[in-house]
Amino acid sequence: MKKLLFVLTFCFAGFFTAIAQSSDYAYARDLVYKPLATDTLPVTILDTLLSSDKILLDVRKDSYAKGYSFSISEEKMCSITMLSGNWDSYLFLLDDNFQVINYDDDYEDSNTGSRIVTMLPAGTYYIIATSYSSYTYTYNKSFSLELNILDAKTLRQISYIPQAVEMFTDTITYHDDIVYDKIYNNYYGGYDVNIEGDRVKGYTMQMSPSTYVFYDINSGVDIYLLDNDYNFVGYGHEGIYIENAGTYRLIVASDKNFDSDTTLTHGYTIAVEKFKGASYNTLSYRLINTNEIVNDSLTKDEPVLFPSNDNLCYAKGYEIKTSDTTKYILFEDNNSSLSYDILFLDNNKNMLQKNPYIVKTSPSTTYYFVLLGYSPLDIGDYSFTIKEMAHLPIYYVDAINGNDTNDGLSAHTAMQTLDAALDSSDLWGTFYLTEDYIFDHNINIGFGEILPYGKDIRLSIASNNIGSPIINVFDYLCLGEKDGNFSFILDSVITPADDNTFISGYSDYDIVEINNLKMINYDMARLFRGNNLTINNCEFIGNTIDPDNGEFIDVYMSLKISNTIFSQNNIAGSLFYIQELPPFITDYTPSFEMENTDILSNSMQW
Repeated sequence: MKKLLFVLTFCFAGFFTAIAQSSDYAYARDLVYKPLATDTLPVTILDTLLSSDKILLDVRKDSYAKGYSFSISEEKMCSITMLSGNWDSYLFLLDDNFQVINYDDDYEDSNTGSRIVTMLPAGTYYIIATSYSSYTYTYNKSFSLELNILDAKTLRQISYIPQAVEMFTDTITYHDDIVYDKIYNNYYGGYDVNIEGDRVKGYTMQMSPSTYVFYDINSGVDIYLLDNDYNFVGYGHEGIYIENAGTYRLIVASDKNFDSDTTLTHGYTIAVEKFKGASYNTLSYRLINTNEIVNDSLTKDEPVLFPSNDNLCYAKGYEIKTSDTTKYILFEDNNSSLSYDILFLDNNKNMLQKNPYIVKTSPSTTYYFVLLGYSPLDIGDYSFTIKEMAHLPIYYVDAINGNDTNDGLSAHTAMQTLDAALDSSDLWGTFYLTEDYIFDHNINIGFGEILPYGKDIRLSIASNNIGSPIINVFDYLCLGEKDGNFSFILDSVITPADDNTFISGYSDYDIVEINNLKMINYDMARLFRGNNLTINNCEFIGNTIDPDNGEFIDVYMSLKISNTIFSQNNIAGSLFYIQELPPFITDYTPSFEMENTDILSNSMQW
């Protein structure tokens, strides 16, 4: 039996060795390249990756490869398409020194095919057609390769058709101009907007202020807007807002492969309409009362909110003044037929939160909120009520003597876990911890407070969810009493996995307050990652922060720290890290405030 096993093992090993050895290995420069005649275009060939082909030692290591070459006598745009059917291809383009200048795995219209579109100066070039997988899996695989060499224009060279400011339809065909150009984008971070190999049509339009250019998003074209001097103004699938009157150039582009099918057409409808624009400051606000049932409608007579993350959405504004006992307001929708977003603003009309269910407010204070359609140009009826609350529903959690079958409404009928209390409250409320508490998995909280009850409470983490935040906050969390006499103490009673974050924001405008927390000698990834954080009267001493994560406090929008000590912490990166705003937030200014805070003898690499 031992002898037979040895023979079988030897045979199988010999089989796989035979596959590899049936073909020589080669570097890209040593492949045999088949010349492609370019006197008739496009050039289309059918070929197969065979087990007798060379196996690459570079470019796409350990894959069978076929090579082709072509030459051009002047600068041209070259399109190379490899279609492979049910196996995954890989395409490389090399210069005359066999250096890779472009490559592609899966192009946009194919999950397995590859396509390269690029401008090339005069010279000789080499194409390598190969596979994503290694030779062990990919041989005897057929494919088609198409090479087309075309004249491309810049955006300054194409023709522009004068077009009235009204809805119109048109079609892009094989006979329209091909563009290969870059537009420097001064508006959104300065990156280049590329139009590489698309066929386009251009139009000139005389626009008035507060005009929005948009098109049928189901048509599949891209639109670009330039001013009359070819400077970038906007790009969009749903629309481009124009602030200033003047002459503009509208480019409609299609990325369909017209070279493979010269009869292909791409029809589209472009609409250009003028709307009333409004900002937070210029929008009209209707005064409403708490507990009032508001029945209203969004119509085409409303202004479009600008600037806004929500393109081309009609908006209405409302104003409310809280009573002298109000600490929270609650939004309730009354079965509206319209889907909408709520933007909640402070008394200076600065953005606070988006789509809050509950908002923490100050007594006797004016607030504003904007209701706008969920999708561009949405109109319809809606109904809502705003209710005032002096406090949140209160639940008690006793990890030692509590029972999750209790109602949790008093210290004597406390639940045992935060999970049970959060489930009973639909993730919002005030949650008093009456005894020390161990987080052995992560929890989610929508809006609420987690507070110590009657004494200092020790928190520990024994998380089984390695890498997960311990507390996920959807809208708002206050951990610890701001002006209370008791503290939460987070220390090393139970050592957690060092890649756990303690608190993480989970929405676009999450708000977290941490008060009276003592975090001592702890090993953790970070304290917080989210958008808005306030720290008051805390102590962070002797903690070690995981070097894979780098920062102790990671904030996108606002960080406020007061009456706090940071001492002898060993941090691989930085103590505070305020990032650039995420791309979906455009109406908020990042801020950092610190007072009465000591930063002593911390070890940091950045």
